[in-house]
Amino acid sequence: MKSNKTLYDLFPVVVFFIGYLFGDIYTATAGLIIATPIQVLAYRYFNGTFDNTQLITMVLIFIFGAATLIFHNPLFIQWKVTILYWLFAVILLGSHLFTPKCVMEYMLADKINVPAPILKRANYAWGLFFIWFGCLNLYIVYHYSQKVWVYFKMFGAMGVLLIASLIFAMYVSRHMTQE
Repeated sequence: MKSNKTLYDLFPVVVFFIGYLFGDIYTATAGLIIATPIQVLAYRYFNGTFDNTQLITMVLIFIFGAATLIFHNPLFIQWKVTILYWLFAVILLGSHLFTPKCVMEYMLADKINVPAPILKRANYAWGLFFIWFGCLNLYIVYHYSQKVWVYFKMFGAMGVLLIASLIFAMYVSRHMTQE
C-alpha cells in the first residue's frame, strides 16, 4: 500500500511546531530528532523503500539538532534548513556534470512524457529556487524573532513550496505529450 510522501514529511515539522508551542526551541528540536526516524521507518514500512530526501534530512537533523542541544544554540537547527536547501540546489544544478541526465529526468522520465529540455529547465529552476529559499530562511533567522522563524517554517515555507510546486506542475503540464 503506497502512501502520500507529503503526509510523512509533515509529521516531523508538526512535532517540531507543537514542541515549540508547548516548550521552547530545544523541546521542539528534541521532538524533531525523535520524530524523524519514526517518519523514515514508517515510510519504509508502508512503501517498501527508503526515500533519499528523508534520509538526507534525517542525517542533517541528527547533526544540527544534536549541535543545537549540546551547545544550547538554536542557530544550528535554523541553519539546517538552509544547508538542506542548498544541498538540494547543488544536487540539482550539478547533476548533469556527473550523469548524462539531470535529476528531474531520472525522477520523472518514467512517470510523465515530457521532452528532456523541459525537464532540464525545470531542474535548473528548482536548483535556483532552493538557493533563493535557503537565503530567505537565513534572512528570516537573522532579521526576525525565533517565533517568527518557527511560524515561517511551519506555515510560510509550506506555502512557498506549494506555490513553487504548482508553478512547476503548470509549466511541465503545458509540455506533456500523449504516448
